[in-house]
Amino acid sequence: IRRQRQMCIRDRSIIEPDSIIDIIMDREAKRSLCEAIDELEPNERLLLEGKYFLGYDDRQLSELLSCAPGSIRMKLTRVRRKVLCSMQEKGDV
Repeated sequence: IRRQRQMCIRDRSIIEPDSIIDIIMDREAKRSLCEAIDELEPNERLLLEGKYFLGYDDRQLSELLSCAPGSIRMKLTRVRRKVLCSMQEKGDV
C-alpha cells in the first residue's frame, strides 16, 4: 500500500479509502476461491476450469469427462455449491 500511495502522490491522484478496501477484499475473495477450487476432486476441478477458464461448452465438457451432455449442468451446479459451502465454512463469504 505504501508503494501505491507514493505512486499516487507522484501522479497527484487521490485514492479513496473505499477503493483500497475494495482491492483488498477482491484479492481475499480470489485467494479464497482458489483455495476452495484446489480442494476439489480432479474431475470437479477440470469441470470448473473447462467451463469458466477455458470456455468449453457442455458438449465439450461431456466428451472430456466421458459423461452425458445432459448431466453437465447438474454437475456444475453441485460443484459450484461445493465451492460456495467450502468458502462459507471458512467464513470467506
